[in-house]
Amino acid sequence: MRSFKKVLTVSSVVAVSGLGVLGMLGTGAGSASAAAVQASFTTPGSATFTVPAGICSVSVAADGAAGGPGAGSTGGLGGHVDASVVVTPGEVLQVNVGGQGGDGTSSNPGPAAGGGAGANGGAAGGSAGPDGNPSGHSGGGGGGASDVRAGGTALADRVVVAGGGGGGGAGASSTNAGGGGGGGNGGTPGTATGGGGGSTTGGAAGTGAGSGVNGAVGVVGVGGAGGDSAGTTSDGFSGGGGGGGLFGGGGGGGGDGGHSAGGGGGGGSSAGPAGATFQTGTHSGDGAVVISYDPATDTCAAPVPVTPVTPAATAVAAGPTFTG
Repeated sequence: MRSFKKVLTVSSVVAVSGLGVLGMLGTGAGSASAAAVQASFTTPGSATFTVPAGICSVSVAADGAAGGPGAGSTGGLGGHVDASVVVTPGEVLQVNVGGQGGDGTSSNPGPAAGGGAGANGGAAGGSAGPDGNPSGHSGGGGGGASDVRAGGTALADRVVVAGGGGGGGAGASSTNAGGGGGGGNGGTPGTATGGGGGSTTGGAAGTGAGSGVNGAVGVVGVGGAGGDSAGTTSDGFSGGGGGGGLFGGGGGGGGDGGHSAGGGGGGGSSAGPAGATFQTGTHSGDGAVVISYDPATDTCAAPVPVTPVTPAATAVAAGPTFTG
C-alpha cells in the first residue's frame, strides 16, 4: 500500500482523462499565482490525471458527495479535504468522484424502495412496507466518497479521501426522522442510529425497532446499508444508507409507525497525508476533486551538479642510472 504522501507531481503538459476541466487560475482569492493550473473533476465516476514533466508536487481539494434525503428527512453533507501530495512526473493518478445518494420514497400502499447508493462507496437506504397496506416510507442512500489514488487503482492506493454524507432515515416529518451524518475526518454519526466511519474501522450499525431491522456495519471504502422495515401492522420507516469513505458509515436502523422513525446513516471518514486539513459536513450534491499546481513553485528540485575529482599526481622515484 502506498503511504499517504505530502506532495503530488505533474509534467509540463497535463493530460486529463475523463470529464475534468483544465484551466489557469486567476489572481483572485484562493489562487496560488497567476500562473497556477488546475484540473477539475465534477462528474461521478473515475477519471485519470497525468502528472506533467518538471512538476513534483500538486495540491488536492476533494469534496465527498451528500447523502440522499429520506422520506421526511434530510441527508448528511459530504466532507472536505485540502492536501498536498508528492508525485512523480509522468505518473498517472486515478481520480474518483463520489455521487450523491438517491432520495428515499413514500408509497401508499407499500412497499417503498430505498434511495440508491451513491457512486464510490455510498450504501442504499432500506426498503419499507409490505406489498400492500399499510404504507411504506424509505431512507435515502449514502453519498459516495471522492478520492485520489496513486500507484494503483485499489482502495489501498488512496492517498486523499473525502467522506460522503449518510442518507436520511425515513419519518413522518423532519422532526422525527434521523438525519444523515456528514462525511469528514472520522465521520459523523447519523442523527438517530447509524455510526460514523472512523480512521481504523467502519461505522456501527443502527439498531432496528418494531418491525424494523438493524442497519449494516460500514467497511473499508463502503457504507453499510440502511435497515429495512416490514411495516406489518403499521407504516414502515426504513433507515438511511451509510456514506462511503476511508471507512464507510454505518446504516441506520429501520423502524415503524408504532415505534420510531428510521435512523439516519453515518458519514464516511476522510483521510490524507501529513499536513492535510479536514472539514466535516460541508458539501451538497455530487462530490468534486480539484488538482492544481504552480509551475513557478511546484517544480522538481534541480539535481546537484557533480564536480569531477581529478586524482593528485603521484611522484615516481627515478630508477638507478648505469654507465660504462
